[in-house]
Parts: sequence; structure tokens; C-alpha cells
Amino acid sequence: MHDYARLSGRRRLAALAVALLTALTTAIGAGIGAGTAQAATASVANADVTLTMSDGVGLTGVLTQPATPGPHPAIVFIASWGTPDLEYVSQAQQFAQDGYIVLEYDARGFYGSGGSIDVAGPQDVADVSTVIDWLLANTSASPAEIGVGGISYGAGLGLLAAANDPRIKAVASMSTWTDLDYSLYPDQTRHLESTDLLAALGAATGRLSPDFQQILSDFDGNTDISQVLAWGSVRSPQTHVSKINANGTAVFLSNGLQDSIFAPNQLTPFYDDLTTPKFLMLQPGDHATAEASGLLGLSNPIWTNVHAWFDHYLTGANNGITAKAPVQVEPVDGSSYTGYASPAEITSYPATLDLGSENWLGTGSIGSSPSTGWSTGIAAGSDTCADGGTLEVTGILTQFFDSPPTCWLPAISRRSGAVWQSSALGSTDHVRGNPTLNITITPSASTGTIYAYLYDVNWSDDGTLVSYLPYTYANATPGKPLTVNAQLLTAAYDIPAGDTVGLVIDTKDPLFYDADRSGSTVSFSSPAGSPATLTLPLS
Repeated sequence: MHDYARLSGRRRLAALAVALLTALTTAIGAGIGAGTAQAATASVANADVTLTMSDGVGLTGVLTQPATPGPHPAIVFIASWGTPDLEYVSQAQQFAQDGYIVLEYDARGFYGSGGSIDVAGPQDVADVSTVIDWLLANTSASPAEIGVGGISYGAGLGLLAAANDPRIKAVASMSTWTDLDYSLYPDQTRHLESTDLLAALGAATGRLSPDFQQILSDFDGNTDISQVLAWGSVRSPQTHVSKINANGTAVFLSNGLQDSIFAPNQLTPFYDDLTTPKFLMLQPGDHATAEASGLLGLSNPIWTNVHAWFDHYLTGANNGITAKAPVQVEPVDGSSYTGYASPAEITSYPATLDLGSENWLGTGSIGSSPSTGWSTGIAAGSDTCADGGTLEVTGILTQFFDSPPTCWLPAISRRSGAVWQSSALGSTDHVRGNPTLNITITPSASTGTIYAYLYDVNWSDDGTLVSYLPYTYANATPGKPLTVNAQLLTAAYDIPAGDTVGLVIDTKDPLFYDADRSGSTVSFSSPAGSPATLTLPLS
């Protein structure tokens, strides 16, 4: 099995970065807890609790209650991965002051809770129901007004619990996953940094179950991937969406557009499949960063809507949340959210660009493909300045400083990366949704990985990352063309008039494992009658 305490090189540095972030989060949380405890009034009471689960395992938590007589609406908050149960203390105080009972707890395997980490397995889901049982037996919680919320681990677990327990009337799921297989394995490409970091963080703050350790070992070694995906499917809310619909649970979703752990692409199919009341927010930021200021008790638009969501669907408050457009999107460098009736309406019209004629160095333009077609090739295995950024850091820089990753396109070796660039735009392109790449590739090896990057390129050829795509092919026939048709990550970005659209394809990205064979090549082509295209979703 892989020893996640013994990582090397970039992966060790990345693990250290997450450990430092965790320490910072814990310290901030401790400060929140101390501050709220000192600020608590007679109207709100806090108590540490230990809850006994059906198998005898004890889970630690914090119970926050108003002093007024019940019954009260109640919310269960499940702590994020590697974060102690005081994570939501500030929000718990606010909810309690509004008349809610709040119980936040550490899932099994983390910190003081017993058991081992099984990543939202069936026992974790059953635990949520046992926690609700305890609330109803030991507090004045109203059985008709139960909500569940959380960020990250708590978010996905909350959705799974909503499929399992009809008593849950509303869920607030922030920085969530809905399809764990897509999160681990987008377009057959294994996530490297996020998986290693989550494993290292879990080992540092809890106890990994033997089954989870075996899954990590198989994933890291690229063995028995079908078993890994079966394991992930059970833990995917998308698998259980029909049960959520049957239970009628009102579902609130929110994710960062640059989420490097749970990319927002997976949310759209889940949202579309929901037939219950639903709300979706997308905004700049990485995993759990867009909601973070609300944990500090600061004003935060996501948490403002979470409060309104629970108020309406638990207590019936007529607060206007249902009058808002149910899909809210804030673009990078945008000043406000724009509302849409559905994810499909985010993209008003698609603009399809033909990837134009190429030379063998992989430099061309975006225009009309000649009827005779074109072809160009690169050597696999060498990185370029084009990449998806750094876990967490990239999204934070984008969220707070409007500073996505950049790449100076002339610096890209045309032996290692293919580059396309359009003419200057006559007007601003408002990219909203999922860009799509359609291209024919011919590999010289049976396996390999390509990465496509969409850039906003300014007058000096500096490219600012708009979106990207990992794509791995396996069991290919060397020398035989195959078609790649895949979506890039969800984007909300305005490419200004005068800039150009840039597309870069290479074969390395530090965020992911790749399947490249040493010494292999991959060519890109646009056969006659089958043009290679890049489709931009514009609003």
C-alpha cells in the first residue's frame, strides 16, 4: 500500500502546503470558537457532546441551542475533511440567535470521533440519521424542520444523507461533489495532487480505514480502477438523485469555478436531474474558499442565501429566496452575480471556431480549415508553461486578486506543445459554461494523456487561463486516428475586445497523473470533412 506519510518532491511540498492550510484553518477555528464563546449571551448556549452511533462508535460534536422554548427548527452541520467540529461555530451562533438548534460534529475517523475514515460510506450516511435521532430525543428540535449542511466532506455527505433519510427537508451543500468518480478520474485522467493531499490530510487528522487505504493504493498504482470507480459510485449523490427526488428535499448547491478538488462540471447533470426545489451558485474561488469568510462571521453572499434557504424550507419564511433566479453565476473579475433560469440558459449561444491550417511546429491560427485538412505533431512527456495551476493557491488568487494562471505563449516549445491563436476580437466574449474541444489525434503509443488550455491572450501574447481539460486515452491502436470530443471545465470569464483566443495542447500537468509513454508522439489533425473545432459557450 502507498505510504502517504512518505511523499517526495512536489507531492511532499504540496502535502506540506495543505498541512499548513489545515493548521491555519484549525487556528482560525479555535479563534472563532474562543471569540463566540466569549461573545455568547444568555440567549444561546453551547455544549460539547459525544453521540453514540448504532455500532457503538462515539462521535464528538458541539450543540448550540437558543434559550427560548421549543419546538425549534434544527440543522446538522458535518465538519469538512480534516477540519475540527468547531468549524461552524460562528454560523451556529447566528442560526441559534434566529431560533435554530444546531449540532455540528466530526465524522467518524476524524479528531476525537471514533472509528475510521471510510469517505462517506454507508455507515457515515447512517450516522447522520442517528445524529438526527439523538437531536429529536435530547433537544426540543422539531421533527418536521430538520436541515443538514456542510462544506466539502460535509456537503457531499449531507446530500447522501438526504437520499437516505426523508426527515431531512433541506440541504445546503457547499464546495461539494456530486460525482466522486468524475472528481477522481475526469476523462479517464487520475487526479494527482488533490488525491494525495486529501489522503495526507486524512492521515494527519484521523485514521484511514483499511478499505480506503486499499482504494488509495489501487488508485495510486493505476490498478483495479474499475473497483475504485465502483467504490466512488456508491459515494456519489448523482447515483442516488432519484431518492432525493422521492424525499422531496430542497437542495442548495454552491461551488468555486476554480475548485481543484471537485470541479463544478459535475454539478450541472445533478442539478438538472433534481426535481425538488433547487438553487445553484457558482463564483470565483477554489475548494472551500468562497464560503470561508462566512465561517469567520463576516458577510458572505453564499451564507446569506443558505440562511434564507433554511428559513424558507424549514420554517416557511416568505423571504424572497424563491423569487430569485435559481442559478447564480459570478464571473472572474465580475462585480456581481447574474441570475439564470437553468444551467442551460447560462450559455445564450455557442461560437464554434475551426482550428485552422498548421505547420509541423504546431503554430497556427483559428479560422477556416482547408478542405484538404491539416496535421501537426508534438513529442509526449515534456511540460510547458501551460498548466491548470496549483491546488488551492490558483483559486484563491483568482478569487481575491482576479489573477488566474498565466503563460507567455511564445515561450512554449512547439516540440512539446501545439498552439492556436485567433485574430483580435472585435467585441468582448462573455464565456459562460463549458467550452468543448473536438479534434482528431493520432498517438504513436497505446496510452497517453493530453491537456488542452483555453487562454485569453493580450497584446503581448501573455495568456490568462480561462479553462482547461485533462484527457487520457487507453488501449489505442498506435498510428490509428481517434476522435477527442470533451468538455473543458466550467468557466465564467470575459475575454475583452482586442484580445485573442488561445488554445494550447500539451502532455503534462502537475495536477494529474499522466499515461504518456517515454519517446512517444501524438499528432493533431483536421481530416477533410471533419474539422477540428473549439466551441466557446457565450452569453
